[in-house]
Amino acid sequence: MKNRSTDEAIYLESLIQKDPLYLEAKECVHCAGPDIIQLDKKTILNSMTSVSEKIKVEKYYETKEGQIRCLIYFTSDKIPEPLNGVGNLYCFMFHPSLDELICTNVGEWRS
Repeated sequence: MKNRSTDEAIYLESLIQKDPLYLEAKECVHCAGPDIIQLDKKTILNSMTSVSEKIKVEKYYETKEGQIRCLIYFTSDKIPEPLNGVGNLYCFMFHPSLDELICTNVGEWRS
């Protein structure tokens, strides 16, 4: 039986099928995801570098609707060994309650 977060991740993924960053992530040798997490304002704002994106994201926390939903993909140029890898983390940030993509972000992951 699927859980609610799996169903939600699959649904949100269907909304970004044509997004260039989604296509880039899916073309990687290793692409784990989609996973969905909810992040608080401080965590998201600390991870972003663009001031314009920070302003855009911050307005969603002023509504008191909840935490932003983040659809994430861990990618790599090769299949990583357990607890030993590096690659890009693609994050698609969605409105807390609407199916609206707020912005995307690409960072790095290491284990």
